Amino acid sequence: MKLVITFINGEELELIESSILNGYVNSHKQNTKHGLEKMFSNSFDSLHTNVFSLIATSTPQLGYASLINEADWITVGKNSEFATFYKTSSIKSISRKLM
Repeated sequence: MKLVITFINGEELELIESSILNGYVNSHKQNTKHGLEKMFSNSFDSLHTNVFSLIATSTPQLGYASLINEADWITVGKNSEFATFYKTSSIKSISRKLM
């Protein structure tokens, strides 16, 4: 399975079953610096994150869409230090392709 996230600028982000998707929300805690707080780190194949897959559904687009809908920003992969952060409001569509 391959999932394709298409952004409004036409850029595409391709995910496979082992891709780790991370979601972040804006943190607005009183008397602290503003930043992002990680709210999930999950993949379609739970072997890669050692947690129950929140994405693995009979229709993968629904699993991904429901998680992404809760986040302000997403990244792909384990290492967020060098990751590209994508604003979720810039997502146009999520579709599935056969490999």
